[in-house]
Amino acid sequence: QFNYIISNPPYIGLSEADSLSANVLEFEPHSALFVTNNDPLQFYKAIAAFAAQHLLPGGQVFMECHQQYAHATAQYFLEKNFATELLKDMSGNNRMLRAWRA
Repeated sequence: QFNYIISNPPYIGLSEADSLSANVLEFEPHSALFVTNNDPLQFYKAIAAFAAQHLLPGGQVFMECHQQYAHATAQYFLEKNFATELLKDMSGNNRMLRAWRA
């Protein structure tokens, strides 16, 4: 059982590889960047299932998320009975999701 679950899972589809800068592609392991089935929510679904089973009352989940799929990620957690909050990065993009049991 956990009070906090913190993750920066892969969330980039392979179709987006061409849009990444060379320093990201050359120095980050591809397994840390790309989802395996082109579903940007792939790992968030697994985290939600894990959290539903292992998060203590009052516990929270913090995750980095893809700015284009931040709302979809938050919606998925809402559908799994979590409350959510999207937080912005320094550029004003939705980048972090906080989720907890409502």
